[in-house]
Amino acid sequence: MQRVRIITVEEAPANYLNSSGQADGYVTEIINAMQLNIQSQSNLLTENQQAVAIEFVPEARSLSILQSDKNVVMFSISKTKSRQNQYLWIGKVMKKAWQVYSLPDTQIEISDINALRQLDAIGVVRGDIREEWLIGKGFSNLQSVTHHAQNLQMLLRGRVPVIIHEPLGILSNLQAID
Repeated sequence: MQRVRIITVEEAPANYLNSSGQADGYVTEIINAMQLNIQSQSNLLTENQQAVAIEFVPEARSLSILQSDKNVVMFSISKTKSRQNQYLWIGKVMKKAWQVYSLPDTQIEISDINALRQLDAIGVVRGDIREEWLIGKGFSNLQSVTHHAQNLQMLLRGRVPVIIHEPLGILSNLQAID
């Protein structure tokens, strides 16, 4: 039997590498529990083998791996109409409410999606669903980075006027800075 590869993206608090370098997060805990359940019910692993380690891969590369490799499980990927029939879906673990974030002193007001088009740049993560959605809406002012933490740093350093993220992710990334 060929071993399965488990990949995810770093997007706290759902899945991230903690300060000890270990996979952590509430969705990671679900995946670890599923592995234990499968092991106990099927005895697939011998005493010398361990559960499959979770690999953290940047978003764009993770999507490429899903398209090209076999026996890959990815968790915390957003389900969209375009992805619906590309993958086998196990279940929904969360729903994210995207928001536009700016620094308080910039006094940027976004009344509708067209106001975002007028900005010099919008910080997004390469391969992330938010980037994909904005590209699909014809946005060309995107500044793409590899990780959400980089995106937040770009905002804090004034390199982009706004970023698109979700409340729990912003909170987790801000806490990691302190």
